[in-house]
Amino acid sequence: MLDALSAKGYRLVGPTLRDGSIVWETIQHVSDVQTGWRDQQEPGRYRLEQTSSNEIFGVVHGPQSLKPFVCAPRESLLQIERCKDGFATTATLPQAETVAIIGARACDLAGLVIQDRIFPKRYPP
Repeated sequence: MLDALSAKGYRLVGPTLRDGSIVWETIQHVSDVQTGWRDQQEPGRYRLEQTSSNEIFGVVHGPQSLKPFVCAPRESLLQIERCKDGFATTATLPQAETVAIIGARACDLAGLVIQDRIFPKRYPP
């Protein structure tokens, strides 16, 4: 499935292990997704522990949301160049990117639904 999505031009994003936490990052293959990890959560505490399990999605994802993958945190809106008469401005259009989120939970998807209600549609389908 991941090869088919990648061949169609999708950027693949899945849960990976970094700095003691499970975070969303670009992946290339299913082997990039961490297996055999379990999270221990208590108030003010989040720890991962290695298990002998082969579960791929056995942990709750860390502190990161999916928002940066569907709504760029930074975008150039305008290019300004100096010319002999002063300045010339050119509007820049953001590059739309197709993203496939692998392993998202229902709460992650519910957050995206809320985001779609708040932010206007910016890109053509």
